[in-house]
Amino acid sequence: MKKKIITPITLIILIIIGFIIFGLGMNNTKESALDTLESSVSLGNVDLLMLVNEANKLPDDYNLDLVSVGEERVASVLVNDLIEMRDAAKNSGITLFIGSAYRSMSDQEQIYRDTISEHIAQGMSEKVAKDLAAAPGYSEHQTGLAIDFSGGNNQQQMWDWLSGNSYKYGFILRYPEGGRCITGYNPEAWHYRYVGKKHAKEIFEQGLMLEEYLGVETRFCEIHR
Repeated sequence: MKKKIITPITLIILIIIGFIIFGLGMNNTKESALDTLESSVSLGNVDLLMLVNEANKLPDDYNLDLVSVGEERVASVLVNDLIEMRDAAKNSGITLFIGSAYRSMSDQEQIYRDTISEHIAQGMSEKVAKDLAAAPGYSEHQTGLAIDFSGGNNQQQMWDWLSGNSYKYGFILRYPEGGRCITGYNPEAWHYRYVGKKHAKEIFEQGLMLEEYLGVETRFCEIHR
């Protein structure tokens, strides 16, 4: 019997095929993160109306139970409603993608520095660059209750669907158009905050931002003149 000999060219082809298959597998895992999300029982007592913005720092003793969603993590208290929203979106032909969720203090410190550098590179002064970046301890992402929905080929459709339906599942668009003076942030179509179904419905129907709903007066536009 003749022995089969693998030529160098054949070996290279096999290696390339292997990398392609592995890469597809990795992409599928990342993009289907919400598909693998399972229900969770919330642990601990999380304040769903906790206000974290430029003027309100996350409590130093803040602690929460986190659940993994692919490469990201979220507070377990929102998982069941997130699953319900995922399924409703899917029934409407929309796939939800998570670009960013919970951030640790060290994560936020790095993002803060990177964001300032990016803004300065765009021609902003250091003061303005810092004003537009969330300092460590002042980012909603550190609560585990905020999610940036981004990614996928249907990104704009995803945001459109979320803007009209997310409140049914306890989420609100945190930084809407025209809200800079109240929230301290420019509009972010991708940034959603979990506040629970009851509060989300009231906020949506009244057309309020979280600060307004809580009766907190802010003057961010005056501060950043």
